[in-house]
Amino acid sequence: MKMMKRLSILIMLSSSLFLSGCSAQENQKTEYIKASNIKKEIIPVDGMTCLGCEISLEKAILQEDGIAKVKASHTDKHVVIEYDKTKTDTSTLIKAIKNSGYTTKE
Repeated sequence: MKMMKRLSILIMLSSSLFLSGCSAQENQKTEYIKASNIKKEIIPVDGMTCLGCEISLEKAILQEDGIAKVKASHTDKHVVIEYDKTKTDTSTLIKAIKNSGYTTKE
């Protein structure tokens, strides 16, 4: 009986920790971007070695103004960024990548 009680407590704690980690959307900002202002860049990035690197880089880039979409790939060694060209530019994006500890070929 004690074993079942411990197991059920462990399951409840595990699920509550999992669910608390899924609420990261509350910190996201909402921006409206005109479709005609969207520009897409594929920037080569060196230094990413894993999924954690991808997530870290994506979060850093999302902090910049005017970012519509970002997808980093450590296997393809690049990041694809869609952004509002009236709010940011390639040099700002490259600076964000470098400030995150990665290097670019541009």
